[in-house]
Amino acid sequence: MALSEASLKEQIATLDHPLLKVPVEHLNRTFRATYKLFDNELKEVTQKIVSLSTSNDNNENHIKATLAGLLDTLKSLQTQLEISAKEEHTIMECLLQRIDHVKAGENASSESDIKLWCKKRLDRILIDYLLREGRYETAEQYAKAKDLEILVDINMFETCRRVESVYYYFEPNCIFAHILICRPFEATTVRLLWNGVIVMKCG
Repeated sequence: MALSEASLKEQIATLDHPLLKVPVEHLNRTFRATYKLFDNELKEVTQKIVSLSTSNDNNENHIKATLAGLLDTLKSLQTQLEISAKEEHTIMECLLQRIDHVKAGENASSESDIKLWCKKRLDRILIDYLLREGRYETAEQYAKAKDLEILVDINMFETCRRVESVYYYFEPNCIFAHILICRPFEATTVRLLWNGVIVMKCG
């Protein structure tokens, strides 16, 4: 039986929200990480400037060296912020294209348009299945062949695979770095038991 316009809209509302949720969460996570980096670096620079201005040390070479170090820190911060801005722009472009895709489904009125949109959804589901089964190369090739790379989350699954590997081989530094990015410490209590077990309690 042919899928009606109303039925498609209902399905989009219930089944396709992760299509928009993933890039939104990615954008929020990237923004939090960038803000934290900016805040920490700026606090450190400010503290050094205050310390320098209140110090009784009049050694010209020391002052020049301190200012040069601060300048290098600010240049490095600028570079990192530019990289983050580009990443956020890429995520926004992805989100906008996905919104357009969802709108196309909601606005589909003819049977041919509905069938075409549903075919794309089926392709997305197949790619998602391949990713969840660990068939990353096959999923990537399929997405490229169907021109659906912007509508699937290959990068997210690859990141999950790397994080899973880190947890599996127990690399504490990488684990804590991942936790800091994904969940702020004010919402997360983490304890390490050095008998090889990690206990994490998320509040």
